[in-house]
Amino acid sequence: MLCGIILILEDGNRSIHKGMVCMTGKMDAQDLILNLKAAGFDTVQLKKFLFIREEGTLFQQLEMLASQREHLLECVHCFEQKIDCLDYLVYRIQQENGSV
Repeated sequence: MLCGIILILEDGNRSIHKGMVCMTGKMDAQDLILNLKAAGFDTVQLKKFLFIREEGTLFQQLEMLASQREHLLECVHCFEQKIDCLDYLVYRIQQENGSV
């Protein structure tokens, strides 16, 4: 899973920073693709977004990005629930053994 930030520096160089893809200056196709992959886009979504970028509207692009953001937030909430379950199990096991 790609999760990185690429900074495009004033001299045109790129560097990875704190696990996210971030750029300064004009975004080229490679930077766009890296960012979409870092945002969790699969191959089908990536091709669709690139098509929309060429043939569609700004609204369609933003709508697709918003949809991916919503999906990622749902995943975060799901993982939070799983972590809560683990925390509860740890608490209960410690309670059973007199550790709490």
